[in-house]
Amino acid sequence: MNDHLIADLGRFVDERCVRLRETPGHVRVDIDRFEVWLSVLIPRAVLEWWVEAEDRVSGTRLKDCCSYDGYDAALVRELAEDMRADVVRFIENAAARPLRVVASGAVLQWNVGGEWVQAIPLVPENEDLVWNARIMRVR
Repeated sequence: MNDHLIADLGRFVDERCVRLRETPGHVRVDIDRFEVWLSVLIPRAVLEWWVEAEDRVSGTRLKDCCSYDGYDAALVRELAEDMRADVVRFIENAAARPLRVVASGAVLQWNVGGEWVQAIPLVPENEDLVWNARIMRVR
Protein backbone atom coordinates (compact mmCIF):
# COMPACT_ATOMS: atom_id res chain seq x y z
CA MET A 1 0.00 0.00 0.00
CA ASN A 2 2.81 2.46 0.85
CA ASP A 3 5.37 1.04 -1.57
CA HIS A 4 5.81 4.28 -3.55
CA LEU A 5 6.30 6.30 -0.37
CA ILE A 6 8.80 3.83 1.05
CA ALA A 7 10.75 3.83 -2.24
CA ASP A 8 10.99 7.66 -1.99
CA LEU A 9 12.48 7.61 1.50
CA GLY A 10 15.92 6.38 0.45
CA ARG A 11 16.73 9.74 -1.14
CA PHE A 12 16.77 11.37 2.31
CA VAL A 13 19.55 9.16 3.66
CA ASP A 14 22.63 11.34 3.33
CA GLU A 15 25.06 13.56 5.18
CA ARG A 16 22.21 15.34 7.05
CA CYS A 17 22.09 12.59 9.68
CA VAL A 18 19.02 10.87 8.21
CA ARG A 19 18.80 7.11 8.76
CA LEU A 20 16.32 4.64 7.35
CA ARG A 21 15.43 1.38 9.12
CA GLU A 22 13.17 -1.23 7.58
CA THR A 23 11.29 -4.12 9.16
CA PRO A 24 8.68 -6.42 7.60
CA GLY A 25 5.87 -4.29 9.08
CA HIS A 26 7.12 -0.71 8.83
CA VAL A 27 9.83 1.75 7.85
CA ARG A 28 11.33 4.23 10.29
CA VAL A 29 13.15 7.42 9.32
CA ASP A 30 15.31 8.96 12.05
CA ILE A 31 16.48 12.56 11.68
CA ASP A 32 19.25 13.38 14.11
CA ARG A 33 19.56 17.16 14.31
CA PHE A 34 21.71 19.00 16.84
CA GLU A 35 18.80 20.50 18.76
CA VAL A 36 16.02 17.99 18.05
CA TRP A 37 15.80 14.27 17.28
CA LEU A 38 12.85 13.18 15.11
CA SER A 39 11.47 9.80 14.10
CA VAL A 40 8.84 9.11 11.44
CA LEU A 41 7.22 5.66 11.45
CA ILE A 42 5.37 4.47 8.32
CA PRO A 43 3.55 1.13 8.35
CA ARG A 44 3.78 -0.79 5.10
CA ALA A 45 0.12 -1.77 4.85
CA VAL A 46 -1.82 0.98 6.70
CA LEU A 47 -2.51 4.55 5.60
CA GLU A 48 -1.17 6.11 8.79
CA TRP A 49 2.09 7.61 9.96
CA TRP A 50 3.50 8.68 13.29
CA VAL A 51 6.04 11.31 14.19
CA GLU A 52 7.94 11.72 17.44
CA ALA A 53 10.36 14.50 18.34
CA GLU A 54 12.59 15.04 21.34
CA ASP A 55 13.99 18.40 22.40
CA ARG A 56 17.55 17.60 23.45
CA VAL A 57 17.73 20.56 25.85
CA SER A 58 14.57 20.00 27.89
CA GLY A 59 13.98 16.31 27.25
CA THR A 60 10.42 17.07 26.14
CA ARG A 61 8.91 14.59 23.68
CA LEU A 62 6.15 15.40 21.25
CA LYS A 63 4.15 12.75 19.40
CA ASP A 64 1.49 12.97 16.73
CA CYS A 65 -0.02 10.75 14.08
CA CYS A 66 -2.16 11.02 10.99
CA SER A 67 -4.58 8.48 9.54
CA TYR A 68 -5.92 8.71 5.98
CA ASP A 69 -7.96 5.56 5.52
CA GLY A 70 -11.74 5.31 5.69
CA TYR A 71 -12.75 8.91 6.34
CA ASP A 72 -14.28 9.81 2.99
CA ALA A 73 -15.12 8.28 -0.36
CA ALA A 74 -11.63 8.80 -1.81
CA LEU A 75 -9.93 5.85 -3.42
CA VAL A 76 -7.18 4.12 -1.48
CA ARG A 77 -4.72 5.03 -4.25
CA GLU A 78 -5.60 8.74 -3.87
CA LEU A 79 -5.28 8.59 -0.09
CA ALA A 80 -1.92 6.82 -0.37
CA GLU A 81 -0.69 9.55 -2.72
CA ASP A 82 -1.89 12.27 -0.30
CA MET A 83 -0.06 10.53 2.53
CA ARG A 84 3.07 10.15 0.42
CA ALA A 85 3.12 13.90 -0.34
CA ASP A 86 2.57 14.81 3.33
CA VAL A 87 5.28 12.48 4.68
CA VAL A 88 7.84 13.51 2.06
CA ARG A 89 7.14 17.21 2.70
CA PHE A 90 7.47 16.68 6.47
CA ILE A 91 10.79 14.83 6.16
CA GLU A 92 12.17 17.39 3.69
CA ASN A 93 11.37 20.22 6.09
CA ALA A 94 12.56 18.43 9.22
CA ALA A 95 15.89 17.51 7.62
CA ALA A 96 16.66 20.90 6.11
CA ARG A 97 15.07 23.72 8.13
CA PRO A 98 16.06 25.25 11.47
CA LEU A 99 13.98 23.70 14.28
CA ARG A 100 12.88 24.81 17.74
CA VAL A 101 10.52 23.69 20.51
CA VAL A 102 8.23 26.40 21.95
CA ALA A 103 5.06 26.84 24.03
CA SER A 104 6.48 25.16 27.12
CA GLY A 105 7.61 22.21 25.03
CA ALA A 106 4.24 21.61 23.39
CA VAL A 107 5.04 22.69 19.80
CA LEU A 108 7.87 21.95 17.37
CA GLN A 109 8.40 24.64 14.76
CA TRP A 110 10.57 24.99 11.67
CA ASN A 111 11.70 28.20 10.03
CA VAL A 112 10.26 29.03 6.60
CA GLY A 113 11.43 32.26 4.97
CA GLY A 114 12.27 33.87 8.30
CA GLU A 115 9.00 32.88 10.01
CA TRP A 116 8.51 30.05 12.51
CA VAL A 117 5.77 27.63 11.42
CA GLN A 118 4.19 24.84 13.48
CA ALA A 119 5.41 21.36 12.55
CA ILE A 120 4.19 19.24 15.51
CA PRO A 121 1.37 18.93 16.37
CA LEU A 122 0.87 18.23 12.69
CA VAL A 123 -1.20 20.83 10.88
CA PRO A 124 -3.62 19.28 8.40
CA GLU A 125 -3.82 20.80 4.94
CA ASN A 126 -6.93 18.68 4.41
CA GLU A 127 -9.35 19.21 7.30
CA ASP A 128 -11.05 15.87 6.58
CA LEU A 129 -8.06 14.02 8.02
CA VAL A 130 -8.08 12.74 11.58
CA TRP A 131 -5.27 13.96 13.83
CA ASN A 132 -4.34 12.55 17.22
CA ALA A 133 -1.85 14.74 19.05
CA ARG A 134 -0.08 13.48 22.16
CA ILE A 135 2.44 15.43 24.17
CA MET A 136 4.47 13.92 26.98
CA ARG A 137 7.35 15.15 29.11
CA VAL A 138 10.29 12.86 29.63
CA ARG A 139 12.69 13.77 32.43
